[in-house]
Amino acid sequence: MPLSFHSAATRGLVCAALLVLAAPAAFGQGHSVPSPRFNAGETVDVEVKIVPFYAVDSQGRPVTDLRREEVELKVGGSPVPVESFDRYVIGGGTSGGSASRGSIPSRSVYFVFDTVFSSPPGFNRDKRLAARMLEGWPTGDRLFLIVNGTRAGLESRLGPVSPDGPGKRALLAAVEGLMPEVRRVGLQNDPQGDFGPNGERASRGNNFGVSVPQEQVHAAWDGLQGSARGEYIGVARSFASSLEAFAAELRRTSGPKLVVVFSQGVDSTLYFNGDSGNGVGSDESIRVNTRRAAPLVDQFRKPLAALAESGAMPMFVNTDQSSEIDADAPLRDMAKTSGGLYFGGNDPRELQGRVAGSTTAYYEAGFHPAGAMRDAARAGVEIVVRRPGVRAWTSPSVRMWEPYRGLSAAERRRLVIDLVAGGPEAQRAHSAVRLKLQELGGRVVGEAASGPRRLKFEAAWPESLANRRLDLYSVMLASPEGGRKGKVLAFDQREGTAGADRDGLEATLEGKGPQVWGILAVDPETEQAWLRRLMLRPPGKAAR
Repeated sequence: MPLSFHSAATRGLVCAALLVLAAPAAFGQGHSVPSPRFNAGETVDVEVKIVPFYAVDSQGRPVTDLRREEVELKVGGSPVPVESFDRYVIGGGTSGGSASRGSIPSRSVYFVFDTVFSSPPGFNRDKRLAARMLEGWPTGDRLFLIVNGTRAGLESRLGPVSPDGPGKRALLAAVEGLMPEVRRVGLQNDPQGDFGPNGERASRGNNFGVSVPQEQVHAAWDGLQGSARGEYIGVARSFASSLEAFAAELRRTSGPKLVVVFSQGVDSTLYFNGDSGNGVGSDESIRVNTRRAAPLVDQFRKPLAALAESGAMPMFVNTDQSSEIDADAPLRDMAKTSGGLYFGGNDPRELQGRVAGSTTAYYEAGFHPAGAMRDAARAGVEIVVRRPGVRAWTSPSVRMWEPYRGLSAAERRRLVIDLVAGGPEAQRAHSAVRLKLQELGGRVVGEAASGPRRLKFEAAWPESLANRRLDLYSVMLASPEGGRKGKVLAFDQREGTAGADRDGLEATLEGKGPQVWGILAVDPETEQAWLRRLMLRPPGKAAR
């Protein structure tokens, strides 16, 4: 059943005598003909927000027996009632709580290996630690392998796989086969140091017996150092950029998410201070070289904040604290900014215990957004445990609603189908997007001819939209029968449609039974949206 978009008027269209068209009422107003009410068998969201968290004691051991009354949930700095409370022992079963959930939630677990900013001993320990973790990893999760490299930043190498059977074996083999890029990008120990020969100001002979001005030698060495420094910073920025894209994908992934990053971190001075471009002072002046760069922390702030808002629980693991690069401070900052944890040490066995202890006692606290928080896109979250010596690890923020622009193509499709199937009240059936919906005015005309019936919707676009580009959707759904879900018969879309291209929305009516034709236009910048839903009933025999 094709639906099409045409800019020119369709010839031969007259008021359809063979169709019964039930146009829905304006939103919030009465109408003699009811709107299509079926919801295609989907469940409408009741706006319960879930805050996941883990609990440990002062020794880093899991605390599996917290009660609802021992937990205070703060959203936006203010306490909110905990409407639901569930607790689980990952790898050990349900530990009690609400009876609304019977099985342990399946987590999406991402093992992220940094092959660039690593030391040789650290990367080998990373692989040994990951192998130890995978050998005893709880069943039920979905595991992924992500690699950070110089070529394209973060790349997916494997997953999802199960942590038992063939899946685990494939993941262990993939980890074992990872090759580090250590020293692919390198720095001298002192980022502000002069890479050229120490020496005198006059032209003196060098080791090759050739008289070369000292300034010329310095310039050559400085060029090499500037090139190396630029490559290092470029790769770090690529890592930050791909981390933001990774966070966007995580945000679209439902359920609990855990991200384990194995890295020795970036250079501490470049991360926090950057490079001023001032070389070592000579006896004449301060040399200015080609190494100027802003602090890398500026590049990582937004991606790490996006990771915090994705709902994922990140942890950064450094298995080589004795590395020549001071990684503790940058990795701790990354963990803090993303709402994650930092683990450092040289013993894989000890690190495995700490990671397992922090990811075993899993809880979910639910609340109903109310008042001003319903209008906020996101809000800060804090879990306060009223048991001495026990602390909680949770994502630092929760999203109240999603921006339309942030949805993937599949998420947009589902949102549009929800609206066409169930009307404005079904907008949040599968998405937290809050479009500002209005009724799209206009009329339908049809072609009274043999064969498939062609329909055209002549929309009455508001004048304010003349110069706006809209995302336009046209959807045909079959009404559910006998308790079955409604079927999507056609789904057409056009993004960034200008005013001159929005005329002539057409559809072809085929088959039997009632159908719903839905037309949705969305302004991506303002999130204003216009919706029209029409109930179509194919006719019987035409009167002679």
